[in-house]
Amino acid sequence: MAAIALAAVATAPSARCPGPFAGVDIAADVAASLAAELRRQIKPFWKPPEGTGRLRTRLRLRFSRDGALVGEPALVSQEGIAEVSDALAQEHARRAIKAVYRAAPFRLPVQYYAIWCSVDIQFDARLDQ
Repeated sequence: MAAIALAAVATAPSARCPGPFAGVDIAADVAASLAAELRRQIKPFWKPPEGTGRLRTRLRLRFSRDGALVGEPALVSQEGIAEVSDALAQEHARRAIKAVYRAAPFRLPVQYYAIWCSVDIQFDARLDQ
């Protein structure tokens, strides 16, 4: 599969997020399905600003078992920022965060909570198509 506009990856374990299943390999198709489901739930709310071109905003999200957000989305990085103004890059990030809040709570399979308890999500123009 080509690059996914919404990539979900497990992050470091914490008290609230147990982290990946110990000693169990999670199939790539499961991770891809979870990423697709997050993309499906966020996509109706994601409207990138005009003129952002190839700008990509990556947010880190943490979830409770019921799919509610834990804390605030954190801006991890932005790529392609040299092509746009600072104000436009800030608006891109603001809209990504807004889309996450509007889509929450997320409906994801609880049996895979250790995978999706903390994810990085990339927002770009392709997510809107």
